[in-house]
Amino acid sequence: MTTESLIDDVAVAAGVPREDAWRPIEQINCIGRAHTPNINRIAALGLPIWQWIAKRHDMSYDELRAAARAGEVSDKMVFAAIEANIGGLAVSGAKS
Repeated sequence: MTTESLIDDVAVAAGVPREDAWRPIEQINCIGRAHTPNINRIAALGLPIWQWIAKRHDMSYDELRAAARAGEVSDKMVFAAIEANIGGLAVSGAKS
């Protein structure tokens, strides 16, 4: 899945303009890590991203928060969680 399709999926799922979804996803993509503010920006769009990441990677919420503070949450972890929960949503929504 491409970063562009993740952005589209987040925008569709959150019901927000693409630009609002682009900013946090692109920041995570550029630095290769997701720190607390980046994850919070996605959560502020109304998506349960903290829960998605924790579940996908078999972590407790507290473990995930500590990992994010320490810069140990990779872009791949975040993107895998998004893809597992809403991957392809923008494409399937466009076909409806």
